[in-house]
Amino acid sequence: MIRFAFEVFRLLRPRQWIKNFALFAAILFAGELFDQLIFEKVFVAFFVFCGLSSATYIVNDLFDIKKDRMHPFKRFRPLAGNKISVSAAILTAAILIFISLFVSTTITPAFFIICLVYLSIQFLYSLFLKSLAVVDILAIATGYILRVYAGEFASGFHISVWLLLTTISISLFLAIGKRRSELTLLSANKKNLIQETRESLSRYSERLLDVYASIFAT
Repeated sequence: MIRFAFEVFRLLRPRQWIKNFALFAAILFAGELFDQLIFEKVFVAFFVFCGLSSATYIVNDLFDIKKDRMHPFKRFRPLAGNKISVSAAILTAAILIFISLFVSTTITPAFFIICLVYLSIQFLYSLFLKSLAVVDILAIATGYILRVYAGEFASGFHISVWLLLTTISISLFLAIGKRRSELTLLSANKKNLIQETRESLSRYSERLLDVYASIFAT
């Protein structure tokens, strides 16, 4: 039972929750980080996104289970490594989505809507967007941007144009960096793994991704 609970926890990818700290950007730059009522509301929103993001990671793992088994590192994930059953993963994702969306309705209507938008984009990413070169990068970057807007809608404090532009640049830079690291990793192992595990990577070159990264890093 303890082993199963541990594998479920791994399935949630808690190390990825750090991305959800982007929700605090609005109140941080508005100087309201230490306002208790506002902070508590954004804090709840943070955990809502932790639940939603974990659910989307599970869904993505379900779609990629066969490809992950061929990947040099992803094959050790709970689903790919047969540590968690498909039915248990589906149930976990469904529970996370239900609870997260329910809690989101208690924050603000706009926050609930952006949660639905985030879920929709992530599901589309798992279905087919991740197979489309450039579009996959935009989809990943959109996830970061929506987190910042989620913090705005949860707190009621608007982000400035400069913060928005900075968020877009950083989001694209991180998304490109993700693809760059994947391409480098798979190229160092077996060339045919690129096509087998991530179709869109076969349409990139390391030089092209470096150019993209340099554009959004400046």
